[in-house]
Amino acid sequence: MRDERVEAKREAESLDEPAEEAGDEPYRLLLDTDTLVLDEITVHRSGRDLYLKPVDVGLQYWGRASQSGERWRELAREADLPAPEWTHTSTFDGNSIPSYWNAGFVLSGVEGFASRWMSLVEQLYPEIPYEWHADQVALGLLSQVYDVEALDNRYNYPIHLRLRCRDDAVVLHYHNVHNLNKPGCPTAFMASIGMEAAVAEADYSRLASLSRYLKRKVLPLNEEHLLERVYNALLG
Repeated sequence: MRDERVEAKREAESLDEPAEEAGDEPYRLLLDTDTLVLDEITVHRSGRDLYLKPVDVGLQYWGRASQSGERWRELAREADLPAPEWTHTSTFDGNSIPSYWNAGFVLSGVEGFASRWMSLVEQLYPEIPYEWHADQVALGLLSQVYDVEALDNRYNYPIHLRLRCRDDAVVLHYHNVHNLNKPGCPTAFMASIGMEAAVAEADYSRLASLSRYLKRKVLPLNEEHLLERVYNALLG
């Protein structure tokens, strides 16, 4: 899975230059494949360089200054970039985090940004802890030198971590199809794009959804953490 994510980023980067040559729009939007765009995206009218949403869970290695603060500073020095400070807040568990963004929604008005981002991802991977997040670490480091607007989770709503969908979600990040069975999800929209049957057939458990919600609210998101392993063994 980790190598597949890096390869997907390579493919996205290889397509970036032809797209830039062919298109004349000032902004380009990168979305994960497991997202639904439910409404028009207009935030870029404010004219910033990048529009990004902080990660959902701050209680993890890259979000905790006590664990990763020095590593962030080392990586920044190696990349000749400013070191991030803990000035943002994760959108699910409300913890203080650095400029660490969810890479599922990246709206950029910077020419050549995708190439620069991909180059740094390749430099970091797999030489860092939790290397499957190399794309987000690279994005956080690069964001230090651009004018960034931090978005709320309407633009990258993590339905896999929530118990219901918010009514004003613009981009719904669903992770797995079964999560689209949660209350408030846009059933009419899903029917209009032919997803209704696939969602209805997906195996969804309200109990499992509640269990995941509670786990991510309380436990650190480090796979080697003892509490995480015990929880998964008992209830996972």
